[in-house]
Amino acid sequence: MIAIAADLHLWPHVWRSVRSLEGDAFRAFDEIVDRILEAPDAEKAFIMAGDIFDEPKVEGLTLKTFADGMSRLLDAGVKVYHVDGNHDKGKESIPSIHGSISLHRNKVAVDGRTVVGLNWMPKEQLRAELSELPAADILVLHCRMEHLTGFVEACDISVEEIPDHFSSIIAGDIHVTGLEELENGFCLSPGSPHPCSLSETGEHGFWILRGEMPEFQPVRNRKIVRVEISSDDELDRFRELLAGYEQFDAYAPLVEVSYAPEYLGRISDIAEQMSDRVKHLFRRRKTGDSLISGAQAASDMKEGWKLGLLESLPFAVDEGKSPELYQLLSTLLAFPPQDKDDNIKEYLEAYCDS
Repeated sequence: MIAIAADLHLWPHVWRSVRSLEGDAFRAFDEIVDRILEAPDAEKAFIMAGDIFDEPKVEGLTLKTFADGMSRLLDAGVKVYHVDGNHDKGKESIPSIHGSISLHRNKVAVDGRTVVGLNWMPKEQLRAELSELPAADILVLHCRMEHLTGFVEACDISVEEIPDHFSSIIAGDIHVTGLEELENGFCLSPGSPHPCSLSETGEHGFWILRGEMPEFQPVRNRKIVRVEISSDDELDRFRELLAGYEQFDAYAPLVEVSYAPEYLGRISDIAEQMSDRVKHLFRRRKTGDSLISGAQAASDMKEGWKLGLLESLPFAVDEGKSPELYQLLSTLLAFPPQDKDDNIKEYLEAYCDS
């Protein structure tokens, strides 16, 4: 059995836009470890497809969480493998120090399959390096695959550009779960085990490969709830919704509210009365077909121009012309490549113009 995860982004405050939230990445990682250990298989392996950490300089609590999880896996005989993502760059590979085997240019046998990988690298270098790798059953990368972005300028490589001496592909980086069947295998985007921004409302978890195709394993996460209030009945339903949540729950939901201006005062009163039942409330004013973030959300964002660009997109894009691209842009805003801020701005502006 091979467990597969990507984009763990281990860090106490993984929600960049909501600094008051803590521990979501740690809880997801701990659950993955628990479930690998609980699996009945005699032989087990765990592959991490990049962005294991959120920052190259790993702080103490993050390091302890990862080290404890690694110790539990290795003590139980689970073999752990990884490639580094763009957030994992550093002089020393922390996963390797703690017993994980790097797949970077390293072909290994894992549960009856051959596996090789590459750490994150610029796309021009990625294409050149792929041609130099030995043939393997599974290729593990950390890169933006074209079929997941829907936007050629934002991708690193397409499935068609991967050399045909790899049967299957595992590619981290995009926080979207996706499984495509290939002629002799599969292309898997594990997605992130937990949401990192309000746009990441899809499924989150990890994958288990036993047969020909991986199977998705959901992980318990904080819910993202969207509410629209433009009538008294909708306001009453909002009050009932909050009242139904458990108090002081580590998985308390994030609630995003769009509202007609005349309801702001009453929404604020309800939210204050039930603040122990939701971790954070994003208040948004309803203005035509778009939702413009209020001052509370704006003050939480680290870089204001990014918020403005993201909020200039029609909210209906989630179910409209390109939900995959909206997901990509939101991911790039939450976790921008450390030297790519200008490019992200271009991606957003090009999308808005389209």
